[in-house]
Amino acid sequence: MFVSCGFNFLITLFLFPNIATGMFPDSKWFATVAVFLFNCCDVMGRWSPSLKFMWPRSYGGRWIIVAASFARVIFVPLLLLYSYHYIPSEAYGYVTEVIFGFSNGYVGSMSLVLGPQSKGIDNDGKRVVAGTLMGISILIGGTIGTVLSIMTQTVREKY
Repeated sequence: MFVSCGFNFLITLFLFPNIATGMFPDSKWFATVAVFLFNCCDVMGRWSPSLKFMWPRSYGGRWIIVAASFARVIFVPLLLLYSYHYIPSEAYGYVTEVIFGFSNGYVGSMSLVLGPQSKGIDNDGKRVVAGTLMGISILIGGTIGTVLSIMTQTVREKY
């Protein structure tokens, strides 16, 4: 869960807001609506684990969260295709923002909830350490994602 949590935030901060809001620079409202949709869906994704049917069904279901975290890498080429106008429709951009936001909230929340409940963590002391490590994974993923975002923006401005 440590890796899936960090990777989730790496992908999010690599793509959002830099690339995700710059997909349609000629549109007056796209960036504003995209940020609104992302944030609303992110909140819904973070809230959704409070619904019991949104939880993975078994211990092996944890791998669903790990797989979902790594599956979010599909947003990298997708948002870059939008950014370079290979996919010209704003409607698809909005749909992508909705899925991107919800998946960020859901995967991030479930990783943080399931991390301290992992097998082998059997007392409160270990749960506290696991929770601290989950916070560190957010920081590491966010830092790497932000650095990649800055590097990508620099390359995009040059070419």
